[in-house]
Amino acid sequence: MFELGTPNIKNRNFHRQTPPPSTKQPTRFVSYKQGMQPEPRGDPEGQYWSKRNKVGLEIPLEGRLWGERRLTFAPPLWHDVLTIGCIIFGLYQTLGQFVHFLPFVLQLLWFGPAIFFSGIWAQLSYERMTIDLKSQSYARREGHGIFKRIIRGNVSELDALVVTTQAQPMNRFVYRAVLHWKGGRQPLLVVETSEIILPTGQPMQLGAHEILTKSSRWARLINVPFYDNSYFHSPGSVKPF
Repeated sequence: MFELGTPNIKNRNFHRQTPPPSTKQPTRFVSYKQGMQPEPRGDPEGQYWSKRNKVGLEIPLEGRLWGERRLTFAPPLWHDVLTIGCIIFGLYQTLGQFVHFLPFVLQLLWFGPAIFFSGIWAQLSYERMTIDLKSQSYARREGHGIFKRIIRGNVSELDALVVTTQAQPMNRFVYRAVLHWKGGRQPLLVVETSEIILPTGQPMQLGAHEILTKSSRWARLINVPFYDNSYFHSPGSVKPF
């Protein structure tokens, strides 16, 4: 005879319960450059792709330190000399044709004004930023094409200086030092740019040493955080059109 009774279920998993899903936030990857550094703050998507059409020329800027008081981000000096030379030469050629101290050639009547206005267009298309290191203030020329405005403020409005890498075809890499404003208050400013072609299979940050060195120095001078994002691809900082 078999005796009926309550089965022993102490060691059986008849009613295994699934644990609730974890609410822990995923770990965020960080950039490494002589230690861990967090990703730049703010809204990268909104700042990187803010509508900022370029109608004039887009000239890469470079940082220059004037003594211990002023830091400027402006086009190279040779570019200033070239465009100012175009203005002077174009004006000389135009006046020479009309005042007749140059031989009048009908076919070249347009030449002087074209050179003159190309120099004017280039000068007005520039972006510049000057930072007074003593008063911790800045003045920036910013805008669309030749229609620019002067923006003044304090360096406390700046959020970070970030070095990015844009991968392009044929193993070409573009490194940019990008200045961010807190809360995306102003459009991004690319203060330094460099390009390099690397051998296949090399890490993309291999050629970023020079721009990293410069950018970390600028960041210390203006007392803003510096982030190295050169080890992964980032889109272009400003839409050209």
